[in-house]
Amino acid sequence: MKKIVFFDIDGTLVTEGNHAPESAKKAVTALKKNGALPVIATGRAPSMVWDICEEFGISSYIAMNGQYIVLEGEAVFANPLPPETVQTLIEDSRANNHGVFLCGSDEIYGNALFTMMYRSSFFQAIKGLGRYIPKSLTQFVVKRMGSRPISESKYADKDIYQVVLQMSEEKDDLYRKKFPHCHFTRSSPYSVDVIAKGVSKASGIHRVVDHLGMDMKDTVAFGDNLNDLEMLQTVEMGVAMGNARPEVKRVADAVTDSVDRDGIVKGLKQLQLI
Repeated sequence: MKKIVFFDIDGTLVTEGNHAPESAKKAVTALKKNGALPVIATGRAPSMVWDICEEFGISSYIAMNGQYIVLEGEAVFANPLPPETVQTLIEDSRANNHGVFLCGSDEIYGNALFTMMYRSSFFQAIKGLGRYIPKSLTQFVVKRMGSRPISESKYADKDIYQVVLQMSEEKDDLYRKKFPHCHFTRSSPYSVDVIAKGVSKASGIHRVVDHLGMDMKDTVAFGDNLNDLEMLQTVEMGVAMGNARPEVKRVADAVTDSVDRDGIVKGLKQLQLI
């Protein structure tokens, strides 16, 4: 195996409307033919990754920002949050009127409609509507749905790996100070992912490399948002998408074109991986 190439999903493999460019899918196929291993590295829960894996022909992924890792279809790492942390986050989100949902290894827990919205195939359909529905309206609906109380019976005795809070960036400090044992990371200005301290896409990459008995010099990563910062700085070659946030471009080793302008294929060709 020559290289391991890690790909974020939203804004990297797929557009804002959740469309996967044909050029990106062909590029990943060519990458595999050249002996490299493509691995998805995302903040999404596994149930929101499966359709993308199938579409790109990828069977390995780092989900929930490093909390859960699957290699060639087999789970090799799982790091659930302490139940008391999950419960306190739920209670605080309710007190602050912030939407919340809980990510398990094969399910997302919330009120019925909100949970359905974030399930894999239905999630894709809803995101696809983003091309036609104003983002402000979509976010308003999601926040209202997410702020409804979660029935404890839905998540009791379940392993929860990530808690997602629906709120703007300026509210982060409300939680950071109370939960110093947690790591807060963003892939959206509208929500923050809460995971265990010391865990990130970067730590997930190290675990994948160690599990495969490879070397970090054989790693490449593509990303676009704040939860990709550590990942791009950790790998041997970090590539920012043309649509990436300025902070991400500053730490990247290279910048390719945007996701909807064949950024993946251009970046892989630039690195002579295809």
